[in-house]
Amino acid sequence: MLLVFMLSVFVNGEPTNEKFYFIDINRCHYFRQSIGKQNRSLPRDYSYNSPQMSATCQPVYVKKNSVLIFK
Repeated sequence: MLLVFMLSVFVNGEPTNEKFYFIDINRCHYFRQSIGKQNRSLPRDYSYNSPQMSATCQPVYVKKNSVLIFK
């Protein structure tokens, strides 16, 4: 078993089926922050109807060759 960090993505508070696995927690947190900042750069009076995106990084154990693990 290998300890990795699983990035889970949420759209409007609902989890998606896609999971991404990283060997390095810093890479996982980079993508978590990038996903969370997607709609923050828009001006407040700009009415852009996009879904609210968020993500979390969780440590999990996986079998070595069972999932794609990003470095």
